[in-house]
Amino acid sequence: MIKLGLIFRWYFEYSNRLALSGSKENIVDYQVYCGSALGAFNQWVKGTDISMWKNRHVDEIGEKIMNVYWRRVYGTKKGSGKHFIRFSNFRSM
Repeated sequence: MIKLGLIFRWYFEYSNRLALSGSKENIVDYQVYCGSALGAFNQWVKGTDISMWKNRHVDEIGEKIMNVYWRRVYGTKKGSGKHFIRFSNFRSM
């Protein structure tokens, strides 16, 4: 069991170094440490158009978060067409 733990520890350190170095040939091995927030976010977007990480853009994520906030604070119903802001309008700037 100790040997397996040492292997995991080595891999986590190795993949973190790869991510920090920006090594293009090992991009699939990158490891970025994060807390439970990423798991909560993945659960939140499950079944949506951004459930796959390759489909995610920071402007669309920001828009979804702001729209949820807007609906909770101001009571706008989902699908009413009222949005706080559309960040995608700024993508080409």
